[in-house]
Amino acid sequence: MSSKSSEHAMNLAEFGVDYISIAKVLGAFALAYASFTLAGKLSDAGPRPNIHIQSEAVNRTVDMPNFGQALGRVAESFRPIPTETVHEPITTVTDQPTKSMEVPEALRRVAESFKPIPHEPTKITFENTKSPEPVPVPEINIPKPEIPRTLTESEQFAQKAEAALADKDYKTYTWNFLRARGYSEITSAAIMGNVDGESNFSPIPVPTTYKYGALFGGGTIFQHIGGRYQQFQSMYPNGTYSFKDQLDFGCYELEEGKYQDVLKTMQATDDLSIAVRIFQDKYEKPSPQHANFARRERSAFKYLEQFSDQK
Repeated sequence: MSSKSSEHAMNLAEFGVDYISIAKVLGAFALAYASFTLAGKLSDAGPRPNIHIQSEAVNRTVDMPNFGQALGRVAESFRPIPTETVHEPITTVTDQPTKSMEVPEALRRVAESFKPIPHEPTKITFENTKSPEPVPVPEINIPKPEIPRTLTESEQFAQKAEAALADKDYKTYTWNFLRARGYSEITSAAIMGNVDGESNFSPIPVPTTYKYGALFGGGTIFQHIGGRYQQFQSMYPNGTYSFKDQLDFGCYELEEGKYQDVLKTMQATDDLSIAVRIFQDKYEKPSPQHANFARRERSAFKYLEQFSDQK
């Protein structure tokens, strides 16, 4: 034990109290001192009264002046002991002299130290493994919706012609059949006016006979006779000689036969009367007593008004 600690023990032993009792005494002393101060009974010049403090551990009167001196000696014992700070010089000892280095070179060496070390990639192999077989995907055939195609003008005429032929409406059939082949309204009406004058659209062929030494009568709706009628028979050997066959043969002569110039001339004019006259004189070639141009012309205007596409 140090000398200061022994001194603390001796001072406390003089009053025969322990640490707990001291704490209680100090608290009582502080309370009493505060009470005297507030009451104005304490004075620096007057005598200091003795305070009787009853303690559980100390059962005797404490003389305040002596007790204060004892407390002072205790407080002095707790002051920190000053120590002297010794500063020793720091010396650096190196085995080799310091070598100067340029900054860029130093940085380069530092950067090189961080370069990754090349290494071979690890190969992982799986033994006894098989690639899964692809799952077949069933084909789904989705039918594409049929978009109705817009018919051309020629196809529309052809549809109307077929419907009229089924109903044996030969005049409607003739108009739409000719228009479907590209004939103008003037040309179609002129041909129909001549057919009306030759056979009145009757498909029954008239047998040709000789009367008074001359060929009388003819076949087809165009009243073909002689070699032209024979050519018609050879082109349609089935012997039915339908209205469709007879109109087909007339178009064949105008489009591919020796009457192509007749069709071109009629297509070039917009005068119906001229077109009727051209077809009568250049294609039909009737005798003067059977020509009846007025009827042919009148029928042509009637059919143009009835079937014109503009209506």
